[in-house]
Amino acid sequence: MTTEQEVKNIEGKFKNIFGTVLTNVAPASNYRGETQNNRAVLQKLSFPNKEQYTLVSAEAIRSRLREMLRDDDLLKGKLNRSRVINPKVTNPKAKEAEATGEEEKDQITVKFDALPDRDRFADDLLFGFLMIDEKKKKEVLEKQGDSILRVNYAVSLEPFPRYNTHTMHQSPKASEDSAYRNAKKSALIEREVHVTAFQYPFGLNLNDLRHLPGWDSFPEENKQEKKRWIALLLRAIGELNGVGGNHARTMYPFAPVSIVLRLTTRRAPEFDIYGFRPKQDNKPDESQQELIQMLKEGLLPPTDFYLGGRIVREHPALRAALAKKKGETSHTADDAQDLGQLTEVHLFETSDAAIEAVIAEAKLDAARTNS
Repeated sequence: MTTEQEVKNIEGKFKNIFGTVLTNVAPASNYRGETQNNRAVLQKLSFPNKEQYTLVSAEAIRSRLREMLRDDDLLKGKLNRSRVINPKVTNPKAKEAEATGEEEKDQITVKFDALPDRDRFADDLLFGFLMIDEKKKKEVLEKQGDSILRVNYAVSLEPFPRYNTHTMHQSPKASEDSAYRNAKKSALIEREVHVTAFQYPFGLNLNDLRHLPGWDSFPEENKQEKKRWIALLLRAIGELNGVGGNHARTMYPFAPVSIVLRLTTRRAPEFDIYGFRPKQDNKPDESQQELIQMLKEGLLPPTDFYLGGRIVREHPALRAALAKKKGETSHTADDAQDLGQLTEVHLFETSDAAIEAVIAEAKLDAARTNS
């Protein structure tokens, strides 16, 4: 039995947010990056069913979220790290330079405007940092800050097919009177392509806010600012694009067409974070089937969950539960279903609406409405 003190401790905790995003279906490919000869390949991983699925790394998702927040006017002056585009190559290789004059290739380069400070900078708080500069680390209060955001691989919904998996295009050569020449010869480029949706999970540990040095003495306005930073991150997930940067020049939106969110004091999501399934012809959609059944039977607290987007609009039980919550009756087969506790789940026709409901319930910011 839960004691009165335990109840107070639970109520005093910030809640954690766990989510799974499903993107829409589109052709996915790399423009550059990992190659096999002249073939731009997709990363793949073998799963227990002996099929290979294509992947997008968590680092690519995090990197794009950083760049999207940098474009947000509400965070001007509140971000520490920025990407340096086309850094000048000035350091010749120590040994080869004397013989060949060869210079180092351009490296991914970032710039820090100041020493890390989770109170001052949103990206230091949301994405974490590590300070190992021997000359500078004595000047900072914290040498390491954990990321509030956790992301796992984006995995294709469909396995990588064994046929019709690539396209070809020819890169042009530059003429001799061109202002500059990237290549003296034309090249035939082969690109692996996978027509699929991707799903990826994420988590936000809101209790990490309380571990900020001096949190208890922060003015309320300062505390609310940190919560608003998390709200802006959630909204960025809701319109995520451009994942992969220059490696993925094809337009592939990573915004959720369907989303599952849980707001809870629990430290683990306790549902299948890769629970979406591809649709099979003339068969029921099995996406999140286990979760929906557990919510229906009350095996998981239904009021913890926020579902939005296509899964709510198209799944018969969720569609019927949403209609019942709205007080609508369509006199279809959906209405005759035993919905159990599904009507207690927070259901929304769009993913954005689900995200905004979580933001409001977690008291991160006032919910925005579509205009």
